[in-house]
Amino acid sequence: MTGQDPAAVLPCDFLLTAMSGSGPDDPVVQLAAQQVRTARSRHERSALAEALLSGPHAQQAPQWLLEAAVATDLEAKTETYHVEGGMTLVALALGHPSCPASLQDTTLKRCTVEQLALLGSPRAGEQLAGAIAEELRIRGGATPPMTPQLLEMPTPAQVVLRRGPLHDLVFEAARDTLPAAPDPDELDADGDTKEWLRRYRGAWAAWESMWRQILERHPERHRELVQWADGTDAKWTVRNELLGSLPWAVEPGLLAELAAADPSLTSLGETPRRDQLAWVDERAGEPPA
Repeated sequence: MTGQDPAAVLPCDFLLTAMSGSGPDDPVVQLAAQQVRTARSRHERSALAEALLSGPHAQQAPQWLLEAAVATDLEAKTETYHVEGGMTLVALALGHPSCPASLQDTTLKRCTVEQLALLGSPRAGEQLAGAIAEELRIRGGATPPMTPQLLEMPTPAQVVLRRGPLHDLVFEAARDTLPAAPDPDELDADGDTKEWLRRYRGAWAAWESMWRQILERHPERHRELVQWADGTDAKWTVRNELLGSLPWAVEPGLLAELAAADPSLTSLGETPRRDQLAWVDERAGEPPA
């Protein structure tokens, strides 16, 4: 072994076992850190970096180690054979006490929306979750009115809310940047009233489908969403979907409250939707559907 780099010949499993309970200045920890820099295997770099950041360097870590952890995890996501995971190593690095705001910011900007959703799980710390929420608000921009096309090409908020569960801050940022209710003035039908009506109904169907997906994915937030939607364009749609489409997934107490608050909602949600579109039918010269 004379003249050879000891880190290059020490098996990863040995290092992981040997540095258990060791301090940051222990020689075996330094060897493990060196191997994070030099190992060709991404799997070994990932395992060693995770062990270092959650063990000897849990309270204080050099920036190079945090950067290496981020780079290793993001590298994995580019491999064609990679099975999507939970972004564990990136989350560990970005949530570390030593992680500078600059690394957190640049990394989140590199992430796809799907990766932001994975990072924004309930396990994320408040600081990291807040940074993810801010990045989502930036990407969301001005909320567009709902159209059927947005079901096929969803906004960042829709993509994030298709995953779950989410940290409160991340959930709220996505919820607040969802597409708005359909805007009749945005539907150009070249003066054809029937075509305009058809497009508007299609937009409302897409709006209902979007909310149904969100409510299915986040059953633990039903009451929260009912309270949030009160006084907004989403009020009737949220209540309608809970009582008409998803009653089996709703907590019994909330279900009873919704039914008691508006008995008309118990008829599979048809009345609220007619109320929303009644003026459209009147404008088109057609009886309400």
